[in-house]
Amino acid sequence: MQPVTIEELKKVIVLRDLSDDLLQWLMDHSEYIEYEEGELVGKTGDPAEWMFFIIEGRIDYYKNENGRLIYYHYFMNDAESGGVTGILPYSRMKVYSGNSIVSTKIRGFRLHKKFFPELEQLNPDFIRKLIGIMTERAKSFATTQMQHEKVSALGNLAAGIAHELNNPASAINRISFDLKNRLFLNIELTEKMIRQNINADHIQYFRNKIESKGSE
Repeated sequence: MQPVTIEELKKVIVLRDLSDDLLQWLMDHSEYIEYEEGELVGKTGDPAEWMFFIIEGRIDYYKNENGRLIYYHYFMNDAESGGVTGILPYSRMKVYSGNSIVSTKIRGFRLHKKFFPELEQLNPDFIRKLIGIMTERAKSFATTQMQHEKVSALGNLAAGIAHELNNPASAINRISFDLKNRLFLNIELTEKMIRQNINADHIQYFRNKIESKGSE
């Protein structure tokens, strides 16, 4: 494993304004990490205990929705993510609600939450910065969840409409099948009548007999 230097830490966007002393403190209290592509950084139900700082690489987060993993967000050292993920100071998260999967090899380090109070004493401004990131991230997650719920609702509506449309379609198919059967029966009956030399006058005679009995 490659060691992490202060110069590398300064490249992490969320850390670039920190003093060398505080960066050294982070190095002294953190663990260096490397994850290969496809590895799990955290999975659903795991305790949320670490704050991760990403020097290079990317992590994709998939939220667990009733047993289905749905893509929500990515984390890397860029302007949007700031190079930080995991549990942040003052977060109420106890366990992970999804899977964090490495999409490109990760190099970085992680700080256990037990050091958050000491870090706040050393640099309260940095803690406030992390809280701001956490707040914006919560808003982004809420927006993403709302979008997924709208798509899910639209899917349920489409399924309902399809079901309703299938009902008359099924009825039409049944009627068509009955009409075809009746047509074949009429052809068979006509054939039998011809063989018995029954003509239109005979049919009219029997019809009159039936109608006269019905009027009695």
